[in-house]
Amino acid sequence: MDYRVKWLGMAFPTVLLSYWLTYKSHSSRSDFFHNLAVSCSITENSIWMAGEFYFDDKIRQLVIPVFVAELAVINNYYLSDFFSGNTGSFSAGTHKTAAIAFQTVWILALEGIVCSSLLVLYLLSIATFLRLF
Repeated sequence: MDYRVKWLGMAFPTVLLSYWLTYKSHSSRSDFFHNLAVSCSITENSIWMAGEFYFDDKIRQLVIPVFVAELAVINNYYLSDFFSGNTGSFSAGTHKTAAIAFQTVWILALEGIVCSSLLVLYLLSIATFLRLF
């Protein structure tokens, strides 16, 4: 049995299950936003694999909007908590300001890593494209 067929048997149920679990978790704001971000990530990986397996790696650009949506979802959750004064799991009374600062620094550090990785991938793709001509 070809690994592509195995991938098809794995990818579609995984994506559907992730969005179903996201829908079921809508009663908890934290769970909903995190599950939605995870569902976007699973969708990204499935699109990427489909491109590698079936489209000769030519549909990578379809991953970008889903990745941006994932970042927007998780940023919306943490920034809305930051501006409302809610610290999520860091609700330690007098340490509220430190917890918010910690969360903000952590998010910005992760976004910096992700953005720099995307920049490197973008530059590598341009270099590869230029070598083709």
